[in-house]
Amino acid sequence: MESISFLPLYSEIFGMQISQTLFASIISTGLFILLTASYLIIRKLRPKAIFVGLIDFGLEGITKFFMDMAGKIPSKFIMFVVFIFVYILRNNIWGLVGDLVVLSAPSLHYYFRPVSTDIFFNLTLAGLAIIGTMIYGFSAHKFHYITKYI
Repeated sequence: MESISFLPLYSEIFGMQISQTLFASIISTGLFILLTASYLIIRKLRPKAIFVGLIDFGLEGITKFFMDMAGKIPSKFIMFVVFIFVYILRNNIWGLVGDLVVLSAPSLHYYFRPVSTDIFFNLTLAGLAIIGTMIYGFSAHKFHYITKYI
């Protein structure tokens, strides 16, 4: 039985040691760029296409969801949150696709590890959330923001 660790696993790809979660993230980013380019081309050629409507509906729904929850928070900040949400979502979908592939080719398991399985990714997101909250809190409430912690 193989041991489970919370530290990232590394593979040798093209002679370089690379984190398997980073490799999976690069692949999902490449596929996302292809999907985005397809969307933009199809939207220009056929704006009423079903594919364009589905993507627009999804993006509007996600954005409206976060806007309704946010209240008076600036839209720039909300768009950043939506970006992080979509990034995590597409990486986790890549992991689910990988689970289907792994059923037929178990040796490919580590190439489909979602980035959110990496402890360093989660620590980075937590740090960015804390720093972003502090910056927004101090910019909106000035020094009175510190009284919420006292």
